[in-house]
Amino acid sequence: MAAYRSNIDDALADGRSYRLRVPEAATSPALSVDATAVKLSLMHLAQRYLDPNSLLNAVFDALTAYLPLIGFAWVQEHTQIQTPSFVPSFAPESSTHQSLTLRDEEQIVGQLSIQSERPLSDTELRWLEKMMQSVALALRNTVIFQNALQAAQMDPLTGLENRRAFDVQIAREQAQFVRYGLNSSLVVMDLNGFKAINDTWGHDVGDRLLAHFAAGLRSIIRETDHVYRFGGDEFCVLLPGTGHYGAKKMTARLDAWLASHELVLQSGERLTVRTSYGCAVPEKESDCRDWFRRADQDLYQNKRALRSCAA
Repeated sequence: MAAYRSNIDDALADGRSYRLRVPEAATSPALSVDATAVKLSLMHLAQRYLDPNSLLNAVFDALTAYLPLIGFAWVQEHTQIQTPSFVPSFAPESSTHQSLTLRDEEQIVGQLSIQSERPLSDTELRWLEKMMQSVALALRNTVIFQNALQAAQMDPLTGLENRRAFDVQIAREQAQFVRYGLNSSLVVMDLNGFKAINDTWGHDVGDRLLAHFAAGLRSIIRETDHVYRFGGDEFCVLLPGTGHYGAKKMTARLDAWLASHELVLQSGERLTVRTSYGCAVPEKESDCRDWFRRADQDLYQNKRALRSCAA
């Protein structure tokens, strides 16, 4: 008996040898909270958002009160969204990654990747699955809505944004100029002789030429610039924080790119794309429609001058 008591005393003296272990899940707030109340709260939260990123962030923030979470990533078909804190490639060694597949009856709605401070227990994962199931359809629907919205603002031939997106952005740039004095430039352009190219080589070559021109535009603009296919062979570029001088530099870069990147046809013939430009900056006493009208007028004045020189 003395030897047994001595062994216990030795173990207690060495804190590393004897420790009362309480399961981590037993101390989780998720297991003591009213699950129905949390689900209802999340469902009400989901009704506020049409943007999937905002919805995922809001759900994540709400659930961090109950579980030791670091970040979420939501994967739905070819779309992935994630909270800012979800960085798996640079995650600390102490973090853990787990996943849940969420379903609506037999249909897979999406895949949730979970980054947490420790492995979640089976009980915690089941609780989290129930909570996420209450907002899974809302997440799926917001992703579908945003994809449809992006498709409605995208030109399928060139991959550039279209006039619908242009109308939204130019109004935003005009409002920022009026309120904060943040200057921007609008450059309007079209392709010289595009109708003759369509008539000579056909519309398939014309389409290739438009896509080729769009690729050149994307390659020479800054990350903060916005480029659009306005319609037909007309394109627009909005240059935030840029005046006339910066706009002229942009057109010079595009001219240089076009001169060094001819479009090669299957016959071996080469087409050099040339374009005319019009430029304008916003004015406080006018609106975005007048801003576009002035840039458009500048474009056609330049085209008339080009025809005069050719004649």
